[in-house]
Amino acid sequence: MNVFTTARYHFRFNVLTEEIEVACLENDVPGTHLRYAKVDERWMN
Repeated sequence: MNVFTTARYHFRFNVLTEEIEVACLENDVPGTHLRYAKVDERWMN
């Protein structure tokens, strides 16, 4: 499960909002151009 998740998503902790954020890794987008979204109950389902 860990290999699957880390191969497709990048997680980070936002210290300003104290929330976990996630970005989908697709189409070889460089890490500096990823779009992060807040991980909430809706995203988890």
